[in-house]
Amino acid sequence: MEELLASVCRAAEACAAIARVFSPNDAELQTVGAYGVPPDLVKQESIVDCNCGVCGKAAYGRGIGIADSAGCAAQRGMSFFKDACRSVVALPMEWHGQPIGVLSLFFAEPLVLDDAGTRKLCAYADLVSVALGNLRQNREKYRNDLMAERQSLANEIHDSLSQTLVYARMRLNMLSEVLYAGDDSAALKYTRDIDEVLKGGQKEIRELITHFRAHIDHMGLQYALQSLADEFQERTGIEIEYVNRVPDLILPVEYELHVFHVVREAFANIAKHSGASKAKLTVECDEGEYRFSVEDNGSGCNLIEEDGHYGLSIMRERAHRIGGVLLVRSGQHSGTQVHLRFRISDIGTEQQR
Repeated sequence: MEELLASVCRAAEACAAIARVFSPNDAELQTVGAYGVPPDLVKQESIVDCNCGVCGKAAYGRGIGIADSAGCAAQRGMSFFKDACRSVVALPMEWHGQPIGVLSLFFAEPLVLDDAGTRKLCAYADLVSVALGNLRQNREKYRNDLMAERQSLANEIHDSLSQTLVYARMRLNMLSEVLYAGDDSAALKYTRDIDEVLKGGQKEIRELITHFRAHIDHMGLQYALQSLADEFQERTGIEIEYVNRVPDLILPVEYELHVFHVVREAFANIAKHSGASKAKLTVECDEGEYRFSVEDNGSGCNLIEEDGHYGLSIMRERAHRIGGVLLVRSGQHSGTQVHLRFRISDIGTEQQR
């Protein structure tokens, strides 16, 4: 994307460019690529409101936005808009007739566009739109293919579980017979057989649930988390704030599944135990470390699990599976905070195994 934006800047004689796409809730624009823009500005502009300035005008196909940089300078307080940039042009981006975001071009001198210049800039926006649309389409196809493969594997495991249960039932019938006959030695043998086969079946079921039967939004983790947050608020009445500071949240499917289930279990604990009225889900990535945090304003929870309740243990195991760490803090008057952390380098290592 950076190389493409560099080519667009050279052709349009612009000094910088930022490409943004709509967030899952369509309320914000998230940066997915930039060229020629200072790193501090890229970070500050990683998420902007859909009604912000000329970018807001171009959102949802409301036309091209053109303005001098004075408004941006006053709003952002960045010297870039005073020294290196004098004009800003925001162009709507569409994919298959649907708005997907905004391409912002920055010019070092005041800009006046005629019809030919407008058509040229719109063509560059179309080019970036095609690149982003194809990338999204390829990711969706890859995800669908991978999930279809997982479903096939799930079916195979399900078949093997059927055989396991049939064997266990046969041994159970035999156990009943020898118990009736008073044969303690045979009864002990059949009891051990049943115990072993059930252990194996339990392991297969866990693998089935953990890896193959879990469903996640085909558009990816950030959309799945948005849907999860919306559903949680609607179902429980607890106000949920979802803050995603990682615009291009793309992880291997295995990692997305574990993260999704950790967050879902944290939400379930809030609904069951906290008595909270508000909760917050935050997604961040800083210096190669991903952080997913779930916090509430409830009365806290018991961090020592009782018999038959293994939610925290399973969450910690999921964190361990992706080379991460799960931290849980809870206080009587400070609510509960669940933090999942893992590094990008861990992802690369896991993929090579």
